[in-house]
Amino acid sequence: MKPSDHIFEKIIESINEGFVITNTDGKITFANPKFCSLTEHSLKEILGKEISDFCDDKTAKKIRVIDKTQRKRGISSSYEGTLLTKSKNEIPVLFNGTPIENKGSFAVITDLTEIKQKETMYQKLVENMNEAVWVGDEMERTIYANPKFCQMMGYSLEEMLGKESYGFWDKESAAKVKHVNSTDRRKGKSSNYQGNLLTKKKEKIPVLLSGAALDSGTVGIMTDLRPLKEMEQKERILNTAIQYATDAIIIFDSQGIIESWNAGAKIVFGYKKEEMIGKSINKVFSKSSAEKLLQNYQILYNFELTAKQKSENTIKISATVTQIPDENNIDSGYYLMIARDITHQMRIEEELTLKYQKIKEAYNQYGVIRRQMDYLSELLEISNKNPDKKGVADFIVSSVIMLTRVEACILRIYNKSKNTLDLISSFGVDEDWQGKKSIKYQDSLAAKAFKQNMPLRIIDINEEPKYQSSYLARKHHFSSMLLIPLTFKGELIGSLSLYVTPDRKLEIFENEFIEKYAQLIQIVIGTIFDPARNTSN
Repeated sequence: MKPSDHIFEKIIESINEGFVITNTDGKITFANPKFCSLTEHSLKEILGKEISDFCDDKTAKKIRVIDKTQRKRGISSSYEGTLLTKSKNEIPVLFNGTPIENKGSFAVITDLTEIKQKETMYQKLVENMNEAVWVGDEMERTIYANPKFCQMMGYSLEEMLGKESYGFWDKESAAKVKHVNSTDRRKGKSSNYQGNLLTKKKEKIPVLLSGAALDSGTVGIMTDLRPLKEMEQKERILNTAIQYATDAIIIFDSQGIIESWNAGAKIVFGYKKEEMIGKSINKVFSKSSAEKLLQNYQILYNFELTAKQKSENTIKISATVTQIPDENNIDSGYYLMIARDITHQMRIEEELTLKYQKIKEAYNQYGVIRRQMDYLSELLEISNKNPDKKGVADFIVSSVIMLTRVEACILRIYNKSKNTLDLISSFGVDEDWQGKKSIKYQDSLAAKAFKQNMPLRIIDINEEPKYQSSYLARKHHFSSMLLIPLTFKGELIGSLSLYVTPDRKLEIFENEFIEKYAQLIQIVIGTIFDPARNTSN
């Protein structure tokens, strides 16, 4: 039983394609709802018009040509075109037209919008890929190349179209491509391998080729390997520099296990690479030093360590140590150490420091000797000019102060008639000391020094029972004293007392020059002072 016309009518009205029937004059006599929807016209607006009235100029022209040729000869046709909607929008469609004998023709119009959108999306994707894309027919002749491939090769697309792919490779790579095409590609298999493209300027470009078979040809996607090759070259140079650097470059993990050991490390520590990879850094560093390294969370610059060489020699090294971050800048659990042996350098620095110290001491000593000679000369000059006694005494006290840097100095002259020691000049004491302007000579410290014929060194004057000015000494914070008896021709002529605070006591006791200077003072005083007189004026 055949379906009724009613059923066919329902099918045509419900299908998702536009359906149009035209008479022998090309006028529309029927249009289904889908065609009305596509063109945004009512059926009333469509009937009596030609299909070309609802198309752009290019499509309308094509329809007229087909109606006059194929349609007149009863030939069906299929072609793409563009519908124009009532609101002037363009809709890409596929026309499938079939003539009806002596009654006109009908056409099925399929909306290609979604397909074209996908095609456009894929086309943009391919055209904007960072990989080069080449498409060829079954004879390996170029039918498409994306902009990246054209740019890499230095050809325009027009120059490439129709050319065999083998002409785009160097000789070795072309042979490889032919072999793959005759084997894997004939079996429909994809393949991946490296080769060298040959540009228009005959320059070689290393690429990774991913090839696949199409229904009627081949597609190849090529990744430019130049950046990778350059990076590999830089890494090789860096690794070579690291391996042959004279500084020790060591990588170890958070447990102290050595992962990398360069030639410089062998020079510094004496161990070969094979002897240290997989071993602990404790082999060359003490346990405490190793722990300090592994607990480090910041960069250590010029960190000095003691290490032990294979020969058991102990050396000093200066190291920079830092954690190695991973690609996300997070601790990778590895440390990098760059170290150099500074043992010889430190020895030289110590020798230089010692030499500098000796030079400095010699220079200082020269300065001291120069000052001493100046005071000796000046004292002799003053005594030869027959100055007043007080002036000579004041010069003697001030010169002692300058030569010894003591806190106080007191010069006394012996008064034979009174058997006293009378103060003639002083420095570093206040007026209260004037109450001790004359002190008894008998049983004094000066008498003791004269009797011993040598200077008297008193470390703690507060503990000395014969010292007659304890209160004044405590007031001035004096703790130690050097008392030098002054004699002339075997007779006592006076005394010279030097006072210091606790932190300076050793300085006066170790100053040999002051005793020699005192010998000159004795001569000067013995010459310009008359010890036979009862007074010191």
